[in-house]
Amino acid sequence: MGISKNQWKVRIGLSRDSDGDVAKKGRRVQDGTYRNRRFSKPPVTFDDFKSALDRFEALMAEALHGDRRITANKSKVRAEVVGNYELVGVYVQHVAGDDEAPADILSSGYDLLSTSYAAPKPLDQPSIREVRQGKSGELRVMLKTVGRDAKYYVLRHGPQNDNGVVDNWTEMNVTKDVSYGVPLTGLKPGTTYVFQVCAQGKLGMTDWSDPYTKMCT
Repeated sequence: MGISKNQWKVRIGLSRDSDGDVAKKGRRVQDGTYRNRRFSKPPVTFDDFKSALDRFEALMAEALHGDRRITANKSKVRAEVVGNYELVGVYVQHVAGDDEAPADILSSGYDLLSTSYAAPKPLDQPSIREVRQGKSGELRVMLKTVGRDAKYYVLRHGPQNDNGVVDNWTEMNVTKDVSYGVPLTGLKPGTTYVFQVCAQGKLGMTDWSDPYTKMCT
């Protein structure tokens, strides 16, 4: 699959992380960013960043005893740690730039968040898997589909003349679930019909599938 744009961002969100992970990631940034000459002017001083982490880890240990006041204070200091982490992360992203090698961000202690966009690719070719006889004058067309990337299908059918050629096609867009086939009614018994299908994707229509013939009874 092709890539149309390749960028790496600093992953700064910690809202879903456990207290232990917040502390661990904070220490990684403390060791990575503040000892890295590339990031020489972070918006939070080393002392302030480390102090908040020290207080947070101490309160984590004290909160194990279940004291509500300590737990509330721990949450308050956690918010301070997270705030510092986000501020420094924005700074690291600015210094590293969007298109720099991801190693520059990893050296800061932050995790990477890829914002690469996958270029759309051509659809596979759909086909007619089977055509089943229903009541007289009715057929059900079973499609071999190509997955979620197909926006819709176009099914066409027409009576085959004596030379094996279709003079007049009837087309229909198929947008609903086709797991149980596409029903066709009002067909002429004793007539051989030809069926083809194509699919619409982000890059346009596929070719028509190979023809499938079936006599309606």
